[in-house]
Amino acid sequence: MDLKKIFIIDDSGDVCEFIKSLFKNDSSIKVICSNSKPNSLLKNFKTDFNLIIINKDGIKHDLRELTGFVKEHLFYLIIPVVVLTSNKEDIYKKNELIFPIITYYLKPLNKKKVITNIKYTLGTFDYNLNINDISGLPCCAIIDRKITYELIEKSEFSFIFLDLDNFKDYNEYYGLKRGNDVILFFSNLLQDIITEIGTIDDFIGHVGGDDFVMILKDYRRSEKICKEVIHRFESGIRDYYDKKDLKNKYIEVIDREGNLKKFPIMGISISVVKYNEFKNKTFDEAYKEIMEFKKEVKKINGSAFLIKE
Repeated sequence: MDLKKIFIIDDSGDVCEFIKSLFKNDSSIKVICSNSKPNSLLKNFKTDFNLIIINKDGIKHDLRELTGFVKEHLFYLIIPVVVLTSNKEDIYKKNELIFPIITYYLKPLNKKKVITNIKYTLGTFDYNLNINDISGLPCCAIIDRKITYELIEKSEFSFIFLDLDNFKDYNEYYGLKRGNDVILFFSNLLQDIITEIGTIDDFIGHVGGDDFVMILKDYRRSEKICKEVIHRFESGIRDYYDKKDLKNKYIEVIDREGNLKKFPIMGISISVVKYNEFKNKTFDEAYKEIMEFKKEVKKINGSAFLIKE
């Protein structure tokens, strides 16, 4: 279990001791406290945190100045900040709800409610860190959890690995903006297919770049889904090319050796393996084997899928 760290800024010390007492028997959460002096904060900022809690009633500095200081020195992190206050106007008007503050808790604090809210915030933060910012789909950590869940459930699922042929060359030729447009198009395409002909238990993930996965609850539906993905992809991908390139049926890009090379209109390679490929293996171990199987699909010209029997 990953250790979650909560950083509390509290000059009075009462909130710090209160929250420490709430999680004293929870080995998955560590509470670290500091006063609001800049030197103390900077010393603690060397540690990674999952959540920052500020006791507004118990700090000697202005809240806006303090949050500005946090934002300035932790600009590279996306850490949610929760403010504790006894002022009801803060709750109802949220007049100081400025980034990175996400919410206020009204004092006096209810033990059960505080524990629930903090765990929910930590869970949301953890989930958001594992969401691809372009596609909006879950990344590797959540993919791994999904596979683990299906194995525990003894589901006869299929793991489908999808990657776009010649995407990197498209990205270099047309630029990152248009490359991101293709990623978003493909993400929406997969979600539409699952919505229309999949089930609520089916899953879509984004490993990164142009690599996606689908986990179907019943592997017997794999062929139907793969055929639909290829059909819709080939129908839609042409909208992302200029007319002259569509007419030529290729784009020209300089390869790593400095040679001008022709790359055809993007296709898609789909590798399908069944649930038994994951038994007694970590996600990374299974992933390496799937990458080997993927090479067989890549040998086929144009869009194609293979199901490992």
